[in-house]
Amino acid sequence: MKRLLTLLVLLVSGLVLTTEPGSGQDKNTYRTWRDRSGTYEIAARLIRIGDKEVELERKEDAKSIKVPLQRLSSQDLQYLSRQQRNKASNTAIVRLTNVAANTTTRKATVGDWPTWRGAARDGISQETGLLSEWPAAGPEVVWENNSLGGGYASVSVVAGKLYTMGRQDNRESIICIDAAKGNTIWKTFVGPGSKQRGPNCTPTVNDGHVYGLSLDGELMCLNAETGKEVWRRSFARDFGGRMMSGWGYSESPLIDGDRLICTPGGKQAMMACLDKRTGKTIWTAALPGSGNRGKDGAGYSSIVISQAGGIKQY
Repeated sequence: MKRLLTLLVLLVSGLVLTTEPGSGQDKNTYRTWRDRSGTYEIAARLIRIGDKEVELERKEDAKSIKVPLQRLSSQDLQYLSRQQRNKASNTAIVRLTNVAANTTTRKATVGDWPTWRGAARDGISQETGLLSEWPAAGPEVVWENNSLGGGYASVSVVAGKLYTMGRQDNRESIICIDAAKGNTIWKTFVGPGSKQRGPNCTPTVNDGHVYGLSLDGELMCLNAETGKEVWRRSFARDFGGRMMSGWGYSESPLIDGDRLICTPGGKQAMMACLDKRTGKTIWTAALPGSGNRGKDGAGYSSIVISQAGGIKQY
């Protein structure tokens, strides 16, 4: 069990910040492009960025080729974002951010980190101008907040505010902090929690609301500015949900458009889709039993969106 001693440590551990030499190159410059697996690479220059693919001109034969955005490496996607940013095209930046998953708020900007592992849930930051290494004395500590309690939550960052979860006196809360000053703005009680574990959820911030899940499966929607409760659902009471072990729920809710997708772990509601504004159930999905190789119920996983085979999947 570890206490959340500094938000600086959480921020550094929660992000994968990458830089790329030659970020000032224009689209007529040849560069090396790689696929997500790192198996293939090609020298080519950028011709056009489409909604689902990028058009390149190969250096070896000047032949034009089209590559799906989903196949590109994170460095290539960041390069494309910089090219679009040079054109002041915020729409294209958001589109590239959501290649892997459509989880970002409609108002999210570069610099926001609205959910577990970032806007696309791939651990990639769209920030630029980053240091390639820390100073010898380490990064400057701007502030610390030692009042968050225990737990395993990371942080979400939107519009100058940090959102996380913590446990104090066996009470779990969703917490909002001023990103510039480090002071706690509000703290909202979610559930009784455990003496030794949790909470394990990183809150999801979307369209002025914050969504968090307690160790016991209490799902809450709060007003992002005030911390006031908007709606609440219970995985156990409302969906017959259960965990496959006694360690408690560890999911960070997924927002996809106007819907919230979650994993109650019930026999008839292994996964559930809710209206993000009201919490009302839109659909539930059952899965077959796991046989003798494991226990039924939710596991330690947060949902991501895939476009495998051209079909949108959770």
